[in-house]
Amino acid sequence: MLRIGLIGCGKWGEVVANEIQKHRLFNLASVVCNKEFKYDGDFVLLNRIKESVNKEINDCLYVAALPSTNMEVVKLASKINMPLIIEKPSVNNYSHALQLRKLVKDKNLIVFPNTTNYFSETYKKIKFFVDTNLNNIEKLTIFEGGFGPFRENIHPIWDWGYHPLSLILLLFKDYKFSNFQISEIKNSLLDSKKIVSRFNFKINENINVKLVTGNFFKTKKRILKIYLKNNQYYLCDMIEHKLYFNNKNIHKNNVSPLNSILNNFYLDIKNKDNNLSKDLMDISCLVTEILEKFYPYNRN
Repeated sequence: MLRIGLIGCGKWGEVVANEIQKHRLFNLASVVCNKEFKYDGDFVLLNRIKESVNKEINDCLYVAALPSTNMEVVKLASKINMPLIIEKPSVNNYSHALQLRKLVKDKNLIVFPNTTNYFSETYKKIKFFVDTNLNNIEKLTIFEGGFGPFRENIHPIWDWGYHPLSLILLLFKDYKFSNFQISEIKNSLLDSKKIVSRFNFKINENINVKLVTGNFFKTKKRILKIYLKNNQYYLCDMIEHKLYFNNKNIHKNNVSPLNSILNNFYLDIKNKDNNLSKDLMDISCLVTEILEKFYPYNRN
C-alpha cells in the first residue's frame, strides 16, 4: 500500500480523500489544509506544501488545488522524483504548460493530469468506436457545463472546457484540427460571470465538431454525441459514465474515474513507467494553448 498525501481541502479535496479511503492500494497519509477537513480517518495535518513533499511522510501526492499550486508542487517533487496527480487545469497559461511538460520529460517524472474522461472505463469503448467508424462519422456535439462556479477573474471555459477538449484531442490525437470559431452564446447582462461559450471546428476537414460549455446551464451535464452518416448515433453521458447506441444503453462504468486513475497511477509507480504521463502532458499543452488563445485564464 502506498502512502499518498493530499494538497488542498475544498469540496473536491474531500471527494478525493473519500475515494482514496475506499482504495485498497493507497492510504491517505497527510493533508495540507488551513481549515477544518471532514475526513473519517487517520492522517497527519500539515500547514505547508513543502512539508508534504517528503518521502518520510508520503510516497506520492494528489494535488487538488489551484493551477499555480500544481507548478509549485511539481517543481518541488521533481527534486526527489515523487509521483503526482494534479487537477485540471494543469496550469493557467501555455508558457507554464510547456515548462511543466519539459520538466516531466527531462526528469522522467510520473505526473498525471486528471483528465477524468480518459480515466473513465467508457473511454476505451468510445476510442474503439471512433477508430472503427472514422470514415462514417459526420459530426460530434458536446454539451458540458453547470450552474457555477461564478469566479471573479477567471473565464468559465477554464472550469468547464478542459475536460471535453482533452477528450476530443485524445480521441483524435493523430488527426488535424482546423477552422476554430468561438462565440459566447449566453452572457447575462446582470452578471458578466455567467457565460456559455460555443466552439466550432473541424477534424480532418470533414468531421464537424460543436462544443458548448460554460457555467450558465440549468443543470449539470457532460454529454458527447457522435453522429454517423447513416443517421445512427453513439452517446456518452460522462456524469453517469454510461454509453448508448441509438438510445439503447450498452455500457455503464463498474468503477469511478477516480478509482481508475488511482489504479493506473499505482501501476506506473510500481513499474517506473512515465509514458502515460508524457502523453497526458502533450494533451494538457494542446488544451491550454487552445484555451489561452481565445480566453486567457485571468479576464479583467
